[in-house]
Amino acid sequence: MRVDEENRRSVPMVSPAVTASIEATLEHLARELERVDREIEQLNLPIRALATRLSARGKTKMTIVAAAMRKLLTLAYGVLKSGRVFDPLYANA
Repeated sequence: MRVDEENRRSVPMVSPAVTASIEATLEHLARELERVDREIEQLNLPIRALATRLSARGKTKMTIVAAAMRKLLTLAYGVLKSGRVFDPLYANA
């Protein structure tokens, strides 16, 4: 557990193996995706769909953010491993 300095409460870590700086970066990215501009909204489709599904199931905001961070890691790894350009509609094809 780490303490969120802004809200003064404990925040569960994604994994003990993940360093604080990587976790902070992923959390920042996950939160920024919520505020994406209209021009690049299509790139956000997989994360937005995940957030919508989890929200409909009644999950907390931090659970959704943690799931979005994991999804970002999975997508980044897939893009790096395959060498292909990211296609947000790939799963829908």
